[in-house]
Amino acid sequence: MVDWVIVRLRNKLDPTQIEGTRAGILHQDGTVTGVDGVSPLEFILISDDYYIEVNHRNHLGAMSAAAVTLSMGTLEFDFTSDATYGTHAQRQFTNNKALWAGDGNADGYLIYNGPNNDRIPILTVILLDPGKYIIITQLFGSWIL
Repeated sequence: MVDWVIVRLRNKLDPTQIEGTRAGILHQDGTVTGVDGVSPLEFILISDDYYIEVNHRNHLGAMSAAAVTLSMGTLEFDFTSDATYGTHAQRQFTNNKALWAGDGNADGYLIYNGPNNDRIPILTVILLDPGKYIIITQLFGSWIL
């Protein structure tokens, strides 16, 4: 176990509508399990297409670029691939992709507003990224820049 994440399933027609939310355990290999650390993350919803969103406490969240078909059984969804979520919504590290870190000024604190906030350094780095198109998902809503 490395940390915890919040995973949400959003409506295929209106991604602002959250259909289900679960906390999950993030493992060193990047997989997410239920809070027992072993079981898959389980949602009790009808089989349908949903956007998948993942949020970490000190990173910018990410959402799938398209709705994903979910049905009975286990789904593996790879957030390290360009094909899975919005162009340039993730950082490139060697052969892997990762969420944008939230501590933009590397002072050890996550501050949205006020002196020494992380919002301005984060937006500067992201907006200077060559893709200029990202999806930023926060715990209380989604924004497309």
